[in-house]
Amino acid sequence: MSISSKRTRFAVKVDKYAESEVSSLEQSSGAIFLDTTNNVLSYFDNTNTVRNLESVNLTGWGSYNDTEHTSGSTQSLTASTDNVLANNAGSNIETYLPSDISALYQDGVNPRILSNNVGDAYEIRVSFTASISNVSGYASLKFDIGDGITPVIISDRIFTFPKGTGVFHNFSLTSATFSLDTYVANGLRILINPSHTMQVYGVNYLIIRTHRAV
Repeated sequence: MSISSKRTRFAVKVDKYAESEVSSLEQSSGAIFLDTTNNVLSYFDNTNTVRNLESVNLTGWGSYNDTEHTSGSTQSLTASTDNVLANNAGSNIETYLPSDISALYQDGVNPRILSNNVGDAYEIRVSFTASISNVSGYASLKFDIGDGITPVIISDRIFTFPKGTGVFHNFSLTSATFSLDTYVANGLRILINPSHTMQVYGVNYLIIRTHRAV
């Protein structure tokens, strides 16, 4: 019996362009080329921005702090209502974001955690300080990827206040999630639904992209 051998190596060739020629190229997401001016492999990302392939970070993180609400000026959350947890991102760290995005959170009229790609995975830590107005009080922390009209809850975690009424507690709750079409289209809102009136401040979101879908 004879055994035939197959060639298992092949050459991949990429087009070569000077840096001055790149702006005139047809911009196609994922297209790779050699920048002969800087002698680096580059590519167009999903926003048609030129990226250096040799310095690509598929994972990364951002940290976003609310600076509007403090211990002397708390956010008041209404009982039995899905309240959007306020975070104006007045102080943040975005030095270590994944290479293909410019932010993981958007504040403003429609505050939301962002995802650029279907299939990405995230770890989200929500930290805050809060008190509640009833000794038996509790609350639900929810992740909502709905359109702002119809909620689509993908995570719902209950937390309690064992120290009692009006006593501020420090909370830090972490959940893993992934993004499909609805998440990418609408983003993710952080909601809190308390059993009784609740006061909150010191909000921080730590958002980690743990997987980048190819």
